[in-house]
Amino acid sequence: IDLWYSEPYCVTATHPKTGQKRISLTGNVVNNAKEVYFLVTGNDKANIVKDLIGESLNSTRYPASLVRPSSNNLYWYLDKPASTLL
Repeated sequence: IDLWYSEPYCVTATHPKTGQKRISLTGNVVNNAKEVYFLVTGNDKANIVKDLIGESLNSTRYPASLVRPSSNNLYWYLDKPASTLL
């Protein structure tokens, strides 16, 4: 989550569980985007989606909770399994 607050527009990161290297946009870029989209698939994400969309107290556990576009244009694309708890 510390990288979210970095000054550069993008940063390199390592996935905490798999060790996979990746490039990520930082929070300033994401939250200043005209539109932001989440694409979520799978039953294993259903609880997370419920927490994030419902803004439960648990939602702050997820980096996705930091996504708050200044444009208010945030869209969710969910498959049926990911949306089962909504």
